[in-house]
Amino acid sequence: MASLLCSLEGKSFQLLLNGLSKKLFYGEDVSIEYLAEQLYTGMELEGAEVRAQIKSYEKLLRVAAFNNWDVSKFEEVLNSSNISPAHFRTALSFWTNEREKIHNSILRGCTWNNKLKQLSWRVDMKAASKNMPEINEPVAMIEFGMDGELNKEESGVVRCELNRTKVGEILGTLEEIQRKIDTLSA
Repeated sequence: MASLLCSLEGKSFQLLLNGLSKKLFYGEDVSIEYLAEQLYTGMELEGAEVRAQIKSYEKLLRVAAFNNWDVSKFEEVLNSSNISPAHFRTALSFWTNEREKIHNSILRGCTWNNKLKQLSWRVDMKAASKNMPEINEPVAMIEFGMDGELNKEESGVVRCELNRTKVGEILGTLEEIQRKIDTLSA
């Protein structure tokens, strides 16, 4: 990890972390030049040194967020760096308070389709149909509640009826999906 020494005092350091999180995770147009101008004005530092300090915290937040570090991992990384005790407390407090919000923002940015909000099912006995007076076959009635993450008008409910064969096919496909996820997660 790059040097985490920072010339900013308490409140300004907190503002740096907030500005970087807005830039990195919330899509706000906050440039490094803007942060340098707003937070480092009046300090006797070279522009390259200011940018290096800001970039080191930008990298820390980016790595922590995209690897979904918990608070103890964040603390471990800070402990192994050359960060000052005051900055350590501020950075740790920031991550403790913002970690979940940042993670949710990243997830929202990665979702481009509807999501399954709710699943309900029941098994009925199909007794008759138009073409057959007596069937007596079990069928699964499934209802998917969908949440249109990007387009709220696409939220809704999908209902379907599945016979024994279709339920078996779907279960086989879901097992295949689970194996693939397990393989990629290992």
